[in-house]
Amino acid sequence: MKNRITALISILAVYAVIITGTFAWANFSQSAVNEWRDSAEPGGTTHDDFDDPVKHIYIENWGTSALFVRIRLDEYMETGEGAGRYIKNEDGTRARDPENQALPMYPGTLIYDKETWITHIPGGQPENCGKGFHDYWRWEMGGWKYYMPAPDDLKKENGYVDQNTGVFGEFTPGVKKTQDSTDKVLTMGQWLGLNAPVGPYWVIDADGWAYWAAPLEPGTATGLLLESVRLTDEPDDSYYYAINVTAQMATKKGAQNYTDFFGNPEDKNYSATDDGKYLLNKIAGYGPDA
Repeated sequence: MKNRITALISILAVYAVIITGTFAWANFSQSAVNEWRDSAEPGGTTHDDFDDPVKHIYIENWGTSALFVRIRLDEYMETGEGAGRYIKNEDGTRARDPENQALPMYPGTLIYDKETWITHIPGGQPENCGKGFHDYWRWEMGGWKYYMPAPDDLKKENGYVDQNTGVFGEFTPGVKKTQDSTDKVLTMGQWLGLNAPVGPYWVIDADGWAYWAAPLEPGTATGLLLESVRLTDEPDDSYYYAINVTAQMATKKGAQNYTDFFGNPEDKNYSATDDGKYLLNKIAGYGPDA
């Protein structure tokens, strides 16, 4: 099952800022998506464009079949001496660095084990999960941008994630425009309250999975899920803040289809709530209201 949708392979991007003599670390890591193929040649790329404080997360469909896509954001923060330090093993996994004496914001979460990080589940509004992270960091969600499609010589590589810091305008050669999700990042409750519209919406479910509430047609890209992350209140000590981005894609039919998302309810990487299943079935044309 776990090889049929995506491989959760993380690519780490770290930047450091020195403010009042304290090293301030903010990390954004994006899980990469395996390529799959059938006669219709489906294919997509997750984009992770960063130019502090801009942080654009969206998905491009460059294949020939509609895709059904979702993204989950997990957060971690620690403060204290050695914050942000960990050991990276040859196989890409992390291990504890003995020089890291920082304390995590939430006991039981570990910098070197992203499975322990806290999934961003909206606490009323999509951008705020009600956790202490957002006492320091403000998220802006939704929007659109001009983007450069994933390059042909890279997009089919296993695990490729497009990371571009360029700023593109309407007349930049080769540029395309994402769909517009401005004011259209909703909680699942908000979406259901609007009579569950199919369209250019990001809908964040109670388990943290954010669904694009329409089939992602070939040659298009979703609107932005995450637009920017800004530090609004600097901690008193050295700190490290991280967002792990997990993206999954599937087709309507075939060996890798969207029902694989339903998966195992005990595994957060391969599960969906009843509301999530309803959304997927509806946009796939199988739901009672489709």
